[in-house]
Amino acid sequence: MTTDIEKRIQNGESFLLAADGNFIGKLTTNIYDVESICNQYGVYGSVYSARSIWNQYSQYGSQYALYSAYNPYTMSPPEIYLRGRKCGYLTKNTYKFNHVDPDNIMSWMRQNNL
Repeated sequence: MTTDIEKRIQNGESFLLAADGNFIGKLTTNIYDVESICNQYGVYGSVYSARSIWNQYSQYGSQYALYSAYNPYTMSPPEIYLRGRKCGYLTKNTYKFNHVDPDNIMSWMRQNNL
């Protein structure tokens, strides 16, 4: 049986995968895509959602949480998949190889035509 993540990889999608195995949003600048981290009303783009990197109190957005993009000390930040291939990490931890600062993710997505 193929998992949701495996299907996304096979389909060449761009997305974030938390270290705990949870899908935490599509990497697209489309604000109307229900799975986009840019949809401020969606599960993955809302500042109030537990599944959003933009929620400063969530396990993916808190500066103290183990799996958070905003924790500068985490060794388990979200993985970035670009067109189905793992290409780095979304993190404030500058020591993590191939990292993208979450505050720069919008420009990174534009540079990659997402």
